Amino acid sequence: MSSQPKIGDLHYFNPQDIEFSYSPSGALRFTLKDQYSVIKVDAGSCFPLRKPDKYIWVKDGKNNELGIISSIDELSSSSKKCLKDYLRKRYYMPNITRVDKLTEEFGLWYFDASTDRGPRQFIVRDPRQNIINLNQGRLLIIDVDGNRFNIDDYTTLNPKVVMMLDRLV
Repeated sequence: MSSQPKIGDLHYFNPQDIEFSYSPSGALRFTLKDQYSVIKVDAGSCFPLRKPDKYIWVKDGKNNELGIISSIDELSSSSKKCLKDYLRKRYYMPNITRVDKLTEEFGLWYFDASTDRGPRQFIVRDPRQNIINLNQGRLLIIDVDGNRFNIDDYTTLNPKVVMMLDRLV
């Protein structure tokens, strides 16, 4: 197998020439057919919120970018399943469906919310920086532990919560 791309080279992969799988240790493995294989890679979306299945970067264990995949949909079914599973874990972000209680104390915002993955209680510090209006009422919330939460349309929440969030967005 030949060598990997040089550092700094931007390379778009042909989806038919690449394969993703999991190594026995559970690491994401990448193979460029007839060229090289990397046992442990990292992958992520260039646009994880707006186009999560498009423009996927792949890096080796030393954080060197190997290349970009234009679309996950063009991969083989087994590679697509592996990569989607990996990205789902990487970008784990519960969707808030209801805010049962929202209080503010000493600059911290305390959320008691229902999500598509169960009830969650979390704290947001510096809400002007960590509650981000993405577009048309969609919010990205980052809590003090770095966890991310999504609200599809905050204007559909209870009026008290909407009034508090309106001050920020």
